[in-house]
Amino acid sequence: MKKNPKDSGKTSGDTQALSTHALPTEERILTAALAEFAQRGLAGARVDEIARRARINKQALYYYFGSKDKLFQAALTFGYGKSMSGLDLDDLANLPADAAMRRVIGVIFDHFRETPYVVEMIAHENHYRGEHLTEDVLTAVREAVAPLRTAIKLVLRRGQKEGLFAKHTDPTQFYLTVFATCMFHFANAFTLSAILGQDLLAETMIAKRRRHLQDVLVGGLRIQPNG
Repeated sequence: MKKNPKDSGKTSGDTQALSTHALPTEERILTAALAEFAQRGLAGARVDEIARRARINKQALYYYFGSKDKLFQAALTFGYGKSMSGLDLDDLANLPADAAMRRVIGVIFDHFRETPYVVEMIAHENHYRGEHLTEDVLTAVREAVAPLRTAIKLVLRRGQKEGLFAKHTDPTQFYLTVFATCMFHFANAFTLSAILGQDLLAETMIAKRRRHLQDVLVGGLRIQPNG
């Protein structure tokens, strides 16, 4: 941890319910940066606004992260790591394979629901064609998602061994399908709500979509009678 340079002056205004003032300095900056970059993208984000949200002066911000691009990379890594660290994947081995997979799908769906900034950051980085995914960033992101990938693989293999899931299903392909379908709902909710004339972010719609994805994705794993 670097020595914290003395902040000069105070900033005013709220932190948009991020409670960044209660966090250690570097995490406070990253929380503020994640919000700003998610809302405005790399090009539109303002370092002055990140400093204001983090209640720190801009000089101190550059002291910690060096440049706006490096701060974007750090915020991307932070978003993945912090959001993935709270996933509840305990006791999967004590559930039947189909119930365990429903649990995993629900955890992923809830993850995207609860981390809208991460969804938006992923969209921004795809806009830049992954150019900020340096080896260090990739290593950290891969470590963050590894427990989830492992959980999917183990539950899938267990279901295949027990004769419940079709043996041809590839764990990487299933991982991609689960992530794509769960994230799609929240990444496209505003345009689809307008098109369908229904609020896809309403509690009832979110619950219905969650159950539907569990039904469809787990159903697709099952061995078909004539397959």
